[in-house]
Amino acid sequence: MTQHEKYIHVHNSNAQKIRPIVLGDDLGMTQGSLVGFKKAFNEGVLTCASILVCAPWFEGVVDLCQRNSQLCIGVHLSLFGEWPGYRWRPVLPRDKVASFVD
Repeated sequence: MTQHEKYIHVHNSNAQKIRPIVLGDDLGMTQGSLVGFKKAFNEGVLTCASILVCAPWFEGVVDLCQRNSQLCIGVHLSLFGEWPGYRWRPVLPRDKVASFVD
């Protein structure tokens, strides 16, 4: 086997092991996101998700994760919600982060 053939053989062997990662972002942003994320994990292509701790449905995400320990979940770091009309609360008391809140 030539060096080129060895490279192709190794390359093809590794290529069969490659799987895409499909990340769901902003878990907890809405109540509907909880239903959608769970369905996408169980029936769809979603492989992992990131939780927004400051989002309004964070407590629902915690419950979802406790009931489904097989989910691959990470944390989405966020200081504030950037959408007008859909502002998130700070994780800390407002007086502790006064420069970040309106």
